[in-house]
Amino acid sequence: MQEFLKTHIVQHQKKCDDCTRNTENIDYTKRDKQLFPYNNYNRFGMEWVGIVEELEWAHLHGTEDKKINDKLFDVETGTLGMTSVNKSRMFLHSDSRIVKMGEYVHVLIEAYDNNGRKRNKGGDLFLPTMVNMDLRKSTAGRIVDYGNGTYSVFFYAAWVGDAYVKIQLHYTREAISLLKNVILAKEKLLNFDGYYKDGNDSYISNCSLVNEESWSDKCEYSNTHSMGKTAVVCRKPASFRCDQLLILKLSVDSLKAAANNLTGGLAYMFDSQYHGSYITNAPIKLGIIDGTPHSPRLLPCGPDLPIPLSDGHWVNKVKFEPMVCRSQQWTEDEAQKCISDKEFIVSGDSTVRQIKDCLSKNFSFTGFHNHFTVPRVGSLDVTVASDDIFESDLIDNFTQSNCQNKIGVVVLNMCFHFGMWSTRAYVERIYPAKRAIQRLIQKCPNTKILIKLCNPRDNFTFEQRIHSNNWTFYNMNRIMRRIFGGMGVHFLDFWDLVVSSFTNNTIHMPWFVIYQEVHLMLSYICPHLVK
Repeated sequence: MQEFLKTHIVQHQKKCDDCTRNTENIDYTKRDKQLFPYNNYNRFGMEWVGIVEELEWAHLHGTEDKKINDKLFDVETGTLGMTSVNKSRMFLHSDSRIVKMGEYVHVLIEAYDNNGRKRNKGGDLFLPTMVNMDLRKSTAGRIVDYGNGTYSVFFYAAWVGDAYVKIQLHYTREAISLLKNVILAKEKLLNFDGYYKDGNDSYISNCSLVNEESWSDKCEYSNTHSMGKTAVVCRKPASFRCDQLLILKLSVDSLKAAANNLTGGLAYMFDSQYHGSYITNAPIKLGIIDGTPHSPRLLPCGPDLPIPLSDGHWVNKVKFEPMVCRSQQWTEDEAQKCISDKEFIVSGDSTVRQIKDCLSKNFSFTGFHNHFTVPRVGSLDVTVASDDIFESDLIDNFTQSNCQNKIGVVVLNMCFHFGMWSTRAYVERIYPAKRAIQRLIQKCPNTKILIKLCNPRDNFTFEQRIHSNNWTFYNMNRIMRRIFGGMGVHFLDFWDLVVSSFTNNTIHMPWFVIYQEVHLMLSYICPHLVK
């Protein structure tokens, strides 16, 4: 993201009347190193660091009121509401509605509340797309939040013809703040059923994930090597031992109940006027004309690539052309040449299982075995004495002798089953995976590490907007990039690919979307074979 800021935003923000401050002279790395120059600082509870960074960003990009008050307060009667799709406006930064193919379209968003009052802060989550339905071409936009109610969105003009820009308000800043503020409540309300068994006798106990809470006289189930300080804690059955726990089960109905308990009287924040609706002066129509396109020079698909202004575009309804790196559409023979000498170490959810099925069906490859995420939500129980395994333990089981025979490829996905985990519990869960990856790289330097990031899913019901909200998954992507970045990891980011696809966003996207994801994944695994 730092590279993105330095190489792209500065070029455009000089033209923006509301965004006149320059970021070229900011040394983010140096600033971060100087944040805590003394070793005796207590690093606990540093969430405020993000608030400081938000204020610094808004200061650098905003227009400050430099008036000096001659009295204590300015007094008036007023109302400041949440961002409204009816009052907010979007418009082209340029006076012309004609752009050349290969250029970037720059759209500005100015956020207003229902009273027509200009918003003075950022933090809203938008999903922008530019599309031509007749040609079956589309792309997602890259958003820059200036922290003052003004946003820039950049689209790559990838085709000749009409283009229609529409921008969906997905979550307001206030709704996101509410979701963040229920962290501890998440732990208390995320209840598992623990099935204990002794011969013919059985008992169902209440269990929960605990990180930021104390407890007394309960059965504890921990794995510090893979879950950090988070533990599964169950009410101790009177007639059973703790080691007689057989199954852990968390149903979707439990998530729904927790979601309803979390919001109280603030459910209106997730109504349709504040979630999933489009800014009403959409779409903006523009024309893309033929020219001599300046095609971006794409790097080979590799680790720690800079985030581009566009991740790519749909050439037609079933083919996506990535712009994050050089990739290709793989034939079965080419794919076999790429992966026949690889040994996969895979841990993920059912979206990874879709990749497994695609490799089997379309490329005749059966060596991609997915170890399902634990603990998990849904109809598949976690049998405590089964072969289920955490990511860190799975990676550490890959020995040096394994990588002497084949090149290891680690594929990790830690998204949808963690939507109701507290932020701290989630970070402590994935950080041990980072340490395991570092140990594996020391043993087997040629190992490929692929982290599949989250993609947006359906948020049709109120409960989904709480327990499986796309802001949480967007934030997980930021967390994973921060934790795994800089160590040679390849990020499989399909967010924009899914957002701009010609189908509804769901957890399990249609086959043609998964097929395009696999093509990009293979390009990361074997960049030397990309034509």
